[in-house]
Amino acid sequence: MKIESELTLTKVPYKKLSGKAKETYNFQKVSAMLVDYGFATNWLNVDFESADFIAAHFNGVDIIKVQLKSRITISKKYMGKGKDIYICFPLGDSFCLVSHNKLVQYIGKATDWLKSYSWRKNNGYSAAQPSKKLKELLAKHLL
Repeated sequence: MKIESELTLTKVPYKKLSGKAKETYNFQKVSAMLVDYGFATNWLNVDFESADFIAAHFNGVDIIKVQLKSRITISKKYMGKGKDIYICFPLGDSFCLVSHNKLVQYIGKATDWLKSYSWRKNNGYSAAQPSKKLKELLAKHLL
């Protein structure tokens, strides 16, 4: 005989989550937003061309590869011919979804990150918050 018990739901503060739990949380949030744009998402358990997940549009044609980040991030490993990866990261109360190549262009226009030691020598750059000018460029990519 099954005994039913009352489930009490308690919201969990994001800041208290582990790194892996934050990644899962962010993926679920982004997935819920992308479905409004006609995309279904699938988490990839193995690396696929640098993507953490893919988003397939209901039209059966459009499929994007997405690298999910906890902050704005660029990396030279995502650049080059045939590397069509999107970067998704929290920005304010939403998430930004932008092609990595376009993100690098915006960063070149709005910041000096591409001149930094991190970009030149370590092949990447990340920041907790983009500048006001960069946020303005990214506004059209918010989910």
